[in-house]
Amino acid sequence: MAKTPSPSRLTPLGFESEAAEFRRNAWSKALKKHGGFDPATNEMKPFKATLHDQSVTRDWEHVCQQSWFYLDSLAAASEAHLFDAESFVSVCFASKVGLVRFLDGLRHQIAWVNERHFYAFMRLLDGEEIICADYGRAEKHLRLKYAPDTTPRALANARARGRRKPN
Repeated sequence: MAKTPSPSRLTPLGFESEAAEFRRNAWSKALKKHGGFDPATNEMKPFKATLHDQSVTRDWEHVCQQSWFYLDSLAAASEAHLFDAESFVSVCFASKVGLVRFLDGLRHQIAWVNERHFYAFMRLLDGEEIICADYGRAEKHLRLKYAPDTTPRALANARARGRRKPN
């Protein structure tokens, strides 16, 4: 018997568009180990590891690009209304380091923005379409909003303060 999709989920996850059973199994395995959106329970488990984490790469040899796992998890959680702009970090990431790694990886996404990701970004960035239509712009504004102390300017200022001689 086919399982009826949850009414809160609007679109399928990346692996659901593929017929291969091994993709579903890989999603489940990575979800248990690293966190993400669980389609079976309609819950978001905070990411323990994020984009460009070598341990994730090994788990995802036969799955869509690992970044899509994170982005699809965020989009599905957004569609399920599991977080809003205020609770985004605490719901989706186990630590601020995880958020920063996610943003670092997002900066390097060069493909067009998937519609699901676009709407998740819109929800997080107060509906500013122009900044949500590009992964690089979205990363910059997500960083400014959720991790301002990790912007290139903030890091350069911190380094400069560390090099100054005390008066």
